[in-house]
Amino acid sequence: MKTGIKTRSRQKKVGARVPWIIVIPGLVFALIGHVIAPLQGAFYAFTDFKGIGEYNMIGFDNFKEIFATKTDLYALLNTLKLAIPFIIFVNVFGLLLALVLYNKLKTKNILKSIYFVPAIMIPLAVTQVWKYILDYDGPLNIILRSVGLESWCKNWLGDPKTGLFCIFFVMLWQNCGYAMIIYNAGLASISEDLYEAAAIDGVTTWTKFRYITLPLLAPSLTVVITLMTVTGLRVFDQVLGLTGGGPVGLTQTLASDFYKQTWTLNRYGYGTALALILTLLVSIVGVLQSSILSKREGKMS
Repeated sequence: MKTGIKTRSRQKKVGARVPWIIVIPGLVFALIGHVIAPLQGAFYAFTDFKGIGEYNMIGFDNFKEIFATKTDLYALLNTLKLAIPFIIFVNVFGLLLALVLYNKLKTKNILKSIYFVPAIMIPLAVTQVWKYILDYDGPLNIILRSVGLESWCKNWLGDPKTGLFCIFFVMLWQNCGYAMIIYNAGLASISEDLYEAAAIDGVTTWTKFRYITLPLLAPSLTVVITLMTVTGLRVFDQVLGLTGGGPVGLTQTLASDFYKQTWTLNRYGYGTALALILTLLVSIVGVLQSSILSKREGKMS
Protein backbone atom coordinates (compact mmCIF):
# COMPACT_ATOMS: atom_id res chain seq x y z
CA MET A 1 0.00 0.00 0.00
CA LYS A 2 2.82 2.38 0.96
CA THR A 3 4.66 1.50 -2.23
CA GLY A 4 1.62 2.45 -4.29
CA ILE A 5 1.31 5.79 -2.50
CA LYS A 6 5.02 6.55 -3.03
CA THR A 7 4.74 5.63 -6.71
CA ARG A 8 1.76 7.95 -7.20
CA SER A 9 3.47 10.82 -5.36
CA ARG A 10 6.61 10.32 -7.47
CA GLN A 11 4.48 10.36 -10.65
CA LYS A 12 2.86 13.63 -9.51
CA LYS A 13 6.26 15.22 -8.97
CA VAL A 14 7.48 14.06 -12.38
CA GLY A 15 4.21 15.27 -13.96
CA ALA A 16 4.68 18.69 -12.35
CA ARG A 17 8.21 18.98 -13.76
CA VAL A 18 7.40 17.86 -17.31
CA PRO A 19 5.52 21.02 -18.42
CA TRP A 20 8.47 23.21 -17.44
CA ILE A 21 10.86 20.96 -19.35
CA ILE A 22 8.66 21.39 -22.43
CA VAL A 23 8.33 25.17 -21.98
CA ILE A 24 12.01 25.97 -21.29
CA PRO A 25 13.23 25.73 -24.97
CA GLY A 26 10.45 28.08 -26.06
CA LEU A 27 11.27 30.51 -23.27
CA VAL A 28 14.95 30.50 -24.27
CA PHE A 29 14.13 31.28 -27.92
CA ALA A 30 11.64 33.97 -26.81
CA LEU A 31 14.30 35.49 -24.55
CA ILE A 32 16.81 35.57 -27.40
CA GLY A 33 14.34 36.93 -29.96
CA HIS A 34 12.37 39.39 -27.85
CA VAL A 35 14.86 40.58 -25.25
CA ILE A 36 18.52 39.98 -26.15
CA ALA A 37 18.26 40.82 -29.88
CA PRO A 38 16.37 44.13 -29.35
CA LEU A 39 18.79 45.17 -26.60
CA GLN A 40 21.75 44.42 -28.86
CA GLY A 41 20.08 46.42 -31.65
CA ALA A 42 19.44 49.30 -29.26
CA PHE A 43 23.15 49.31 -28.42
CA TYR A 44 24.06 49.99 -32.06
CA ALA A 45 21.85 53.11 -32.01
CA PHE A 46 24.63 54.78 -30.00
CA THR A 47 27.36 53.87 -32.52
CA ASP A 48 28.38 54.77 -36.07
CA PHE A 49 28.18 51.12 -37.16
CA LYS A 50 27.94 50.66 -40.96
CA GLY A 51 26.81 47.03 -40.91
CA ILE A 52 30.28 45.53 -41.20
CA GLY A 53 33.68 46.31 -39.74
CA GLU A 54 34.54 48.31 -36.66
CA TYR A 55 32.43 50.98 -35.03
CA ASN A 56 32.82 53.81 -32.53
CA MET A 57 30.62 54.89 -29.66
CA ILE A 58 29.13 58.29 -30.50
CA GLY A 59 26.57 58.68 -27.71
CA PHE A 60 23.40 60.51 -28.70
CA ASP A 61 24.80 61.95 -31.97
CA ASN A 62 22.45 59.81 -34.10
CA PHE A 63 19.43 61.06 -32.20
CA LYS A 64 20.61 64.68 -32.42
CA GLU A 65 20.99 64.31 -36.18
CA ILE A 66 17.53 62.76 -36.50
CA PHE A 67 15.83 65.70 -34.77
CA ALA A 68 17.93 68.19 -36.73
CA THR A 69 17.23 66.67 -40.17
CA LYS A 70 14.09 67.80 -42.01
CA THR A 71 13.47 64.51 -43.83
CA ASP A 72 13.61 62.56 -40.56
CA LEU A 73 11.26 65.03 -38.88
CA TYR A 74 8.94 64.70 -41.88
CA ALA A 75 9.07 60.92 -41.37
CA LEU A 76 7.99 61.31 -37.73
CA LEU A 77 5.28 63.82 -38.65
CA ASN A 78 4.00 61.65 -41.53
CA THR A 79 3.82 58.66 -39.21
CA LEU A 80 1.52 60.60 -36.88
CA LYS A 81 -0.43 62.14 -39.81
CA LEU A 82 -1.19 58.65 -41.10
CA ALA A 83 -1.70 56.87 -37.78
CA ILE A 84 -4.14 59.25 -36.05
CA PRO A 85 -6.81 59.49 -38.81
CA PHE A 86 -6.26 55.82 -39.68
CA ILE A 87 -7.10 54.71 -36.12
CA ILE A 88 -10.26 56.85 -36.13
CA PHE A 89 -11.60 55.96 -39.58
CA VAL A 90 -10.76 52.24 -39.53
CA ASN A 91 -12.74 51.90 -36.29
CA VAL A 92 -15.67 53.95 -37.58
CA PHE A 93 -15.95 52.14 -40.93
CA GLY A 94 -15.19 48.74 -39.39
CA LEU A 95 -17.96 49.20 -36.84
CA LEU A 96 -20.41 50.51 -39.47
CA LEU A 97 -19.75 47.51 -41.70
CA ALA A 98 -20.19 45.15 -38.75
CA LEU A 99 -23.51 46.77 -37.77
CA VAL A 100 -24.84 46.71 -41.35
CA LEU A 101 -23.80 43.10 -42.00
CA TYR A 102 -25.00 41.88 -38.60
CA ASN A 103 -28.60 42.39 -39.75
CA LYS A 104 -30.44 39.48 -41.33
CA LEU A 105 -29.19 39.96 -44.87
CA LYS A 106 -29.24 36.89 -47.10
CA THR A 107 -25.86 37.83 -48.59
CA LYS A 108 -24.18 38.88 -45.33
CA ASN A 109 -21.73 35.94 -45.27
CA ILE A 110 -20.65 36.58 -48.86
CA LEU A 111 -20.25 40.30 -48.16
CA LYS A 112 -18.21 39.60 -45.02
CA SER A 113 -15.86 37.42 -47.05
CA ILE A 114 -15.51 40.09 -49.74
CA TYR A 115 -14.72 42.81 -47.21
CA PHE A 116 -12.30 40.57 -45.30
CA VAL A 117 -10.28 39.42 -48.33
CA PRO A 118 -8.06 42.57 -48.49
CA ALA A 119 -7.01 42.00 -44.86
CA ILE A 120 -5.46 38.61 -45.69
CA MET A 121 -3.73 39.73 -48.88
CA ILE A 122 0.02 40.46 -48.95
CA PRO A 123 0.36 44.25 -48.42
CA LEU A 124 3.05 44.71 -51.09
CA ALA A 125 0.92 42.84 -53.64
CA VAL A 126 -2.03 45.09 -52.79
CA THR A 127 0.07 48.22 -53.20
CA GLN A 128 1.17 47.15 -56.68
CA VAL A 129 -2.46 46.89 -57.77
CA TRP A 130 -3.26 50.32 -56.35
CA LYS A 131 -0.05 51.75 -57.81
CA TYR A 132 -1.27 50.71 -61.26
CA ILE A 133 -4.73 52.20 -60.61
CA LEU A 134 -3.32 55.51 -59.33
CA ASP A 135 -0.66 55.86 -62.02
CA TYR A 136 -0.92 58.99 -64.21
CA ASP A 137 -1.88 56.80 -67.19
CA GLY A 138 -3.81 54.38 -64.99
CA PRO A 139 -7.52 53.49 -64.79
CA LEU A 140 -8.46 56.29 -62.36
CA ASN A 141 -7.27 59.11 -64.63
CA ILE A 142 -8.66 57.32 -67.70
CA ILE A 143 -12.11 57.28 -66.07
CA LEU A 144 -11.82 60.95 -65.09
CA ARG A 145 -10.89 61.91 -68.67
CA SER A 146 -13.75 59.86 -70.08
CA VAL A 147 -16.35 61.72 -67.97
CA GLY A 148 -14.94 65.17 -68.81
CA LEU A 149 -12.99 65.71 -65.60
CA GLU A 150 -9.56 65.95 -67.19
CA SER A 151 -8.67 68.88 -64.92
CA TRP A 152 -8.88 66.47 -61.97
CA CYS A 153 -6.23 64.19 -63.44
CA LYS A 154 -2.91 64.33 -61.66
CA ASN A 155 0.09 62.31 -60.65
CA TRP A 156 -1.58 60.99 -57.50
CA LEU A 157 1.52 59.30 -56.10
CA GLY A 158 3.99 61.97 -57.23
CA ASP A 159 2.44 64.81 -55.23
CA PRO A 160 3.35 64.73 -51.50
CA LYS A 161 -0.16 65.74 -50.41
CA THR A 162 -2.10 63.29 -52.56
CA GLY A 163 0.64 60.66 -52.16
CA LEU A 164 0.20 60.63 -48.38
CA PHE A 165 -3.58 60.48 -48.78
CA CYS A 166 -3.26 57.53 -51.19
CA ILE A 167 -1.14 55.67 -48.62
CA PHE A 168 -3.80 56.38 -45.99
CA PHE A 169 -6.61 55.22 -48.31
CA VAL A 170 -4.90 51.90 -49.11
CA MET A 171 -4.22 51.29 -45.40
CA LEU A 172 -7.87 51.97 -44.63
CA TRP A 173 -9.14 49.81 -47.51
CA GLN A 174 -7.01 46.86 -46.43
CA ASN A 175 -7.76 46.94 -42.69
CA CYS A 176 -11.47 47.81 -42.49
CA GLY A 177 -12.42 44.17 -43.01
CA TYR A 178 -10.17 43.08 -40.16
CA ALA A 179 -11.83 45.54 -37.77
CA MET A 180 -15.25 44.48 -39.05
CA ILE A 181 -14.65 40.80 -38.20
CA ILE A 182 -13.63 41.62 -34.61
CA TYR A 183 -16.62 43.92 -34.11
CA ASN A 184 -18.91 41.31 -35.65
CA ALA A 185 -17.69 38.74 -33.11
CA GLY A 186 -18.41 41.27 -30.35
CA LEU A 187 -21.93 41.89 -31.66
CA ALA A 188 -22.60 38.15 -31.77
CA SER A 189 -21.88 37.92 -28.03
CA ILE A 190 -24.62 40.45 -27.14
CA SER A 191 -27.88 38.80 -26.08
CA GLU A 192 -30.88 39.51 -28.31
CA ASP A 193 -33.06 39.64 -25.18
CA LEU A 194 -31.61 43.06 -24.36
CA TYR A 195 -32.68 44.48 -27.72
CA GLU A 196 -36.13 42.87 -27.45
CA ALA A 197 -36.66 44.36 -23.99
CA ALA A 198 -35.54 47.77 -25.27
CA ALA A 199 -37.90 47.49 -28.26
CA ILE A 200 -40.83 46.77 -25.95
CA ASP A 201 -39.99 49.94 -24.00
CA GLY A 202 -40.01 51.93 -27.26
CA VAL A 203 -36.30 52.73 -27.21
CA THR A 204 -34.91 54.35 -30.38
CA THR A 205 -32.17 52.76 -32.49
CA TRP A 206 -29.61 55.35 -31.44
CA THR A 207 -30.42 54.86 -27.72
CA LYS A 208 -30.03 51.08 -28.09
CA PHE A 209 -26.68 51.60 -29.75
CA ARG A 210 -25.55 54.13 -27.12
CA TYR A 211 -26.61 52.25 -24.01
CA ILE A 212 -26.55 48.57 -25.09
CA THR A 213 -24.34 47.95 -28.11
CA LEU A 214 -21.47 50.35 -27.41
CA PRO A 215 -20.90 49.45 -23.72
CA LEU A 216 -21.00 45.71 -24.46
CA LEU A 217 -18.61 46.19 -27.39
CA ALA A 218 -16.01 47.74 -25.06
CA PRO A 219 -13.68 44.67 -25.15
CA SER A 220 -13.79 44.61 -28.96
CA LEU A 221 -13.14 48.36 -29.07
CA THR A 222 -10.05 47.89 -26.90
CA VAL A 223 -8.70 45.11 -29.12
CA VAL A 224 -9.33 46.90 -32.43
CA ILE A 225 -8.03 50.31 -31.30
CA THR A 226 -4.85 48.74 -29.88
CA LEU A 227 -4.17 46.61 -32.97
CA MET A 228 -4.85 49.46 -35.39
CA THR A 229 -2.68 51.86 -33.38
CA VAL A 230 0.28 49.50 -33.78
CA THR A 231 -0.55 48.98 -37.47
CA GLY A 232 -0.82 52.72 -38.10
CA LEU A 233 2.42 53.64 -36.37
CA ARG A 234 4.39 50.85 -38.06
CA VAL A 235 3.15 51.58 -41.60
CA PHE A 236 5.82 50.49 -44.06
CA ASP A 237 4.59 48.25 -46.90
CA GLN A 238 2.16 50.82 -48.30
CA VAL A 239 4.85 53.53 -48.31
CA LEU A 240 7.45 51.28 -49.93
CA GLY A 241 5.04 49.92 -52.54
CA LEU A 242 3.22 53.14 -53.50
CA THR A 243 5.65 56.06 -53.28
CA GLY A 244 8.93 54.61 -52.03
CA GLY A 245 9.00 57.55 -49.62
CA GLY A 246 9.17 60.08 -52.46
CA PRO A 247 9.12 62.60 -53.85
CA VAL A 248 12.34 63.75 -52.13
CA GLY A 249 11.43 61.88 -48.93
CA LEU A 250 8.22 63.83 -48.27
CA THR A 251 6.09 60.69 -47.79
CA GLN A 252 8.60 58.78 -45.66
CA THR A 253 7.50 57.31 -42.33
CA LEU A 254 9.74 56.20 -39.46
CA ALA A 255 9.60 52.58 -40.63
CA SER A 256 10.43 53.36 -44.27
CA ASP A 257 13.11 55.85 -43.21
CA PHE A 258 14.69 53.15 -41.05
CA TYR A 259 14.71 50.80 -44.06
CA LYS A 260 16.31 53.43 -46.30
CA GLN A 261 19.01 54.45 -43.83
CA THR A 262 19.89 50.87 -42.85
CA TRP A 263 19.70 48.86 -46.06
CA THR A 264 20.10 51.49 -48.79
CA LEU A 265 22.59 53.91 -47.24
CA ASN A 266 24.29 51.32 -44.99
CA ARG A 267 23.96 53.58 -41.93
CA TYR A 268 23.14 50.74 -39.57
CA GLY A 269 23.66 52.72 -36.36
CA TYR A 270 21.59 55.66 -37.60
CA GLY A 271 18.83 53.37 -38.87
CA THR A 272 18.78 51.54 -35.53
CA ALA A 273 18.31 54.88 -33.76
CA LEU A 274 15.23 55.50 -35.95
CA ALA A 275 13.96 52.01 -35.17
CA LEU A 276 14.48 52.63 -31.45
CA ILE A 277 12.44 55.85 -31.62
CA LEU A 278 9.67 53.97 -33.46
CA THR A 279 9.76 51.12 -30.92
CA LEU A 280 9.53 53.53 -27.99
CA LEU A 281 6.71 55.45 -29.69
CA VAL A 282 4.68 52.28 -30.33
CA SER A 283 5.38 50.91 -26.84
CA ILE A 284 4.50 54.11 -24.97
CA VAL A 285 1.35 54.79 -27.01
CA GLY A 286 0.31 51.13 -26.81
CA VAL A 287 0.73 50.88 -23.03
CA LEU A 288 -0.99 54.20 -22.33
CA GLN A 289 -3.81 53.43 -24.72
CA SER A 290 -4.32 49.92 -23.35
CA SER A 291 -4.40 51.25 -19.79
CA ILE A 292 -6.88 54.03 -20.60
CA LEU A 293 -9.12 51.74 -22.66
CA SER A 294 -9.12 49.02 -19.99
CA LYS A 295 -10.30 51.53 -17.38
CA ARG A 296 -12.87 52.87 -19.83
CA GLU A 297 -13.97 49.33 -20.60
CA GLY A 298 -14.61 48.69 -16.90
CA LYS A 299 -16.74 51.85 -16.62
CA MET A 300 -18.74 51.09 -19.78
CA SER A 301 -19.45 47.48 -18.83
